[in-house]
Amino acid sequence: MDIHKMFYGLLGGPSQFNHGWMVTFRTEKEMQQLVLQTEIKAKGRRCLVINPNQQEKEVKIHWMPPKAPDELLTRQFARFGRVLRVVREGWRRPGLELMTSTTRVVHIIPREPNSLDAVPHQALITGSPILIDAYPAPTTMCLRCRQIGHIRRLCTTPWCRACRSFGHSQADCSQSYAATTRQPEAAQS
Repeated sequence: MDIHKMFYGLLGGPSQFNHGWMVTFRTEKEMQQLVLQTEIKAKGRRCLVINPNQQEKEVKIHWMPPKAPDELLTRQFARFGRVLRVVREGWRRPGLELMTSTTRVVHIIPREPNSLDAVPHQALITGSPILIDAYPAPTTMCLRCRQIGHIRRLCTTPWCRACRSFGHSQADCSQSYAATTRQPEAAQS
């Protein structure tokens, strides 16, 4: 297809950013003609065509039981969009490349741009807890204090020695009567 005919229906001029070009068309039909071409040649160079409305996202699933079939994840994530494939991650050590890990990657095209925000951080599959990390969102959940934004190894949330919980220090602890009576007598004196 001639690139000049393809860009005839251009509404706004293309704008370049980081080796990419954003193009706006007058109608959906004109845009679909370009999107159907997975790549075009411009000035003798190969250019990939990407539809910003349908971008493939990766969701990493950690601690997945090894014997659980991939169809479970396909059914679990079907409500968030169209699941393209589920890939089992393998070990990267030399000699162990054929072994699979407990991490799987779900390639999905979200229904809506923000639909992956509704993906939970943890879930149960076949009775086993799994950790879900939706990319590209850098939101991670700490397994110690259950707050979003950091991981357990980097957790700075204070720990209370009086009530043995995270979220406040011993000086800020406001214990209930029941929690106070549970403490050993040596700690109360």
